[in-house]
Amino acid sequence: MISLKGHLPIRYLHARDPEAMDNALLEAQLHTIIPKLAIDSHYPAFYLQARAAIWLDWVLEIVQSPVVASEESRLHFQAVDRGLVQFLRILVQLGLGTCCEAIAIGLNAFFCLHHWRLDSHTLPFTEQERDESSQAIKTILTILADIASDHVYSDRIMNEGNDEMVEAFPYTITMIYQLLLELRDY
Repeated sequence: MISLKGHLPIRYLHARDPEAMDNALLEAQLHTIIPKLAIDSHYPAFYLQARAAIWLDWVLEIVQSPVVASEESRLHFQAVDRGLVQFLRILVQLGLGTCCEAIAIGLNAFFCLHHWRLDSHTLPFTEQERDESSQAIKTILTILADIASDHVYSDRIMNEGNDEMVEAFPYTITMIYQLLLELRDY
């Protein structure tokens, strides 16, 4: 990633680097990145988008590879799923307006991963695994719907005396639409 505006250091991301999956390292890096918002507000957003794209790449690798019914493939699925959920938690804690594109990429990766397990009738997934994916999707949808409605509600309260239109987080409508589409399936 290049930061042209503030001459901030270039942060290289390697998709196959095991550290790219290390969310604890990401949290530590964010402590150094977030203060640079005053210099270049796009710097952390682009970095997080790139990290989200790496997660999406790992999900697509799982989804598009010929699945071998082995304990190793199940453990890999669980590791990617667990890491992706932690990554989404970190992003949501940063705030919806800070990294909404990265959240959208991460959500698409999460839904893709679990829809694949739910919709795959030729692969040897147990009914319990399919139920876990269904429950994971329902849980993330509930959490995101609550966060989005809380965000819109808090914006409305803060601007109650204003006649100006409340400017909510720009992806609220898109996120609500995506949530409704997901809920329709369940």
